[in-house]
Amino acid sequence: MSTGYVGKSNVNVYKITPNGDKHMTQTELFTNEYFGKVFYFCLKKTGNQHEAEELAGDIALNVVDSLAKYPPPTHFSAWVWTIAQRRYARWAGYRSEYREHIILSDNESDTPEPASDESVENSIIEKEQYSLLRRELAFISNEYRELLVAYYINDIRISELSRRLGLPTGTIKTRLMRARKILKEGMDMAREFGKRSYNPEDVNFCASGNQPDGLPWSAVNRKIPNNILLEASNNPSTAEELSMELGIALPYMEDEINRLVDATLLEKIGDKYVTNFFIADKETQVEIYKTMRRDSIERSKLLAEAINDNYAEIRELIAPTCSEDDFKWFVYIYAIDRLIAKIDGYGIWNIFKRPNGGNWGFCGYERHDLIPENVYVNHNMCGTDTNACMGQYSVKKYGFPAYSYDASFNTEAANLLADIVMHDRGEDSITEAESQTFKGLCKKFAHIENGKIIPDIVVLRPNVASKLIELVLSHPSGKRCLDMLNELFAEIREILKRNSNEVLHKTLNYYVSMFIFDARGMLMNDNVDSGVLKVPENPANSNAGTYLSICD
Repeated sequence: MSTGYVGKSNVNVYKITPNGDKHMTQTELFTNEYFGKVFYFCLKKTGNQHEAEELAGDIALNVVDSLAKYPPPTHFSAWVWTIAQRRYARWAGYRSEYREHIILSDNESDTPEPASDESVENSIIEKEQYSLLRRELAFISNEYRELLVAYYINDIRISELSRRLGLPTGTIKTRLMRARKILKEGMDMAREFGKRSYNPEDVNFCASGNQPDGLPWSAVNRKIPNNILLEASNNPSTAEELSMELGIALPYMEDEINRLVDATLLEKIGDKYVTNFFIADKETQVEIYKTMRRDSIERSKLLAEAINDNYAEIRELIAPTCSEDDFKWFVYIYAIDRLIAKIDGYGIWNIFKRPNGGNWGFCGYERHDLIPENVYVNHNMCGTDTNACMGQYSVKKYGFPAYSYDASFNTEAANLLADIVMHDRGEDSITEAESQTFKGLCKKFAHIENGKIIPDIVVLRPNVASKLIELVLSHPSGKRCLDMLNELFAEIREILKRNSNEVLHKTLNYYVSMFIFDARGMLMNDNVDSGVLKVPENPANSNAGTYLSICD
C-alpha cells in the first residue's frame, strides 16, 4: 500500500476535526485499524493498485467527513463497511456507465463530457475505461483491430472504408458492431497474464533427417516461439489465449504464430493452434525414464552375454586397427543402436515431408533436473548420401566430444578414408587434390606407419554391419534383449499416446523411436558400472564410438 497515500489521509483527518477529541479518537481508530483493510478490500475489487488507492481514498474521505458532520456511530465496524460497500457500488456503477458510452456508442461524440464538479469516482472510471480500451485493442484480432483504429482513431468514414476494402457499407457497419461487442466482452473480463509472461520456460530440441533450408532450428532460436510451442503443446489455444499467456500484444503474437505455422511446427484447427510435434513435459519424461530404467540392467547383461560369447568372431570379422578399449566401446553402442533399429514400429527416416525439400522430424523436451543420470547419446553422421559414411556416438555423461563438420569429419574425409581402406592405399598415393582432406584425417582418425595409412577408428567394410548383428541375434540372450526392447517400445508408445494430442497419434512411432534411444545411454552406463566397459582416460580426445561404414 502506498505510504504517501496514507499520509494524505492523515492530513485530511487533522484538518477536518481539529478540536473534537471524540471524533479524533474514532478517526484515529479508522486510520490505524481500518484503512489498511479498506485498501485491500478495494484492491481485491479493482485488481489494480492505482485504482485501489484512489477508491480507498474516496472511502476514507467519506468516513472522515461523516465523522465530522454527524454523531459517532454505535456500531463503528459495520458503519465503516457500509460506507465502503456503497462507495464501491457507486464506483462500479460509473464504470459500467462509462463502458457503455465508450464502447457501444456509434459515434465518439456520444461520450459524455465530465461535469465541472466531477467526483473522484468519475476520474477513476474514465481512466480505467480508456486503459481497458487500450488493453483490449492489443488483444483483438487483426481484422477487427485495423477497422476500429481506422474508424475511431484515424477518422476514416464508413464510405471510405467501404471503398478501400471493397466491401459494402452494411458489411463495414456489421463488423464495427461486432468489434465493439468483442471489445466490451474483453473489457468485462478480469484478464490476467500467464506465468510465461514473466517466467519463460526453456526447452531442448532434437531433430532428425534432411534440413536443407535451416528449419526447424531457425524457427526455435528465441524464447518467444519456444514458449508459444510449449503453451500450445497438447493445449489447442487461440491467438488471444497465447497472447495473454505470454503477455504479448496480439499484432506481434499473430506474426510469431504465422512463422511457426509456415515452419510446420504449429497446426491450425478451427480458430485454435496446436503444436504438431511432441514436446515432453517433465512428468512424461520422468515416467518414460522410470519405465526404461526398470529393466535396463537386465537388458545390459543380456547384450553383454551375446557380445562376449561371440567376441572372438566379432573381432575377426571387423579386424580393428584401433585400440582394444575403443573397439569394445564401439561394439557395445553400435550393437544396441542396431537392435533398436530392428524394433517393430521403429522409424525416424522419411516420415515428415516438409516444404523446400526438407524431410525432418522434431521433438522437444522441457528442461528439468529430475532424472538422476545422464543418458543422452548424440549420434552425428556425415557422408550418408554416398557409399561411405563416418559416424560418431558422443556419450555425454563421460565427456565425449560431439564432432562438428570440420576438416576431419566431413563427407570428403569419409569418402577418402573409404577409398584408402578398400584399395589399401599408402601415403605416396595421396594426390595433390586429396592432400588437404588427408591432412585433416591424419589429425584425428588415421596415422601413417612405414608409409602405410592406418585408420584409428573402427572400419565396417561392406556387409560387416549386418553380419555383426546376425552374430548378436544368433545368441539367445541377444534375441531376448530385442524382445525386451520391443516390449519397452510398446510401453513408451502407450505413455506418449496418453500424454499427447490426437493430432500426433498418427506419427507416435517416430517420437517413441526418439525416446527409446536413451536405452543406449543406459546400457553404456550399466556396463561401465559393472566393469564390462572402461571409460577412456581422455574422453574429449578419444575415438571410442567413432567409425567408418563402407557400403557395397
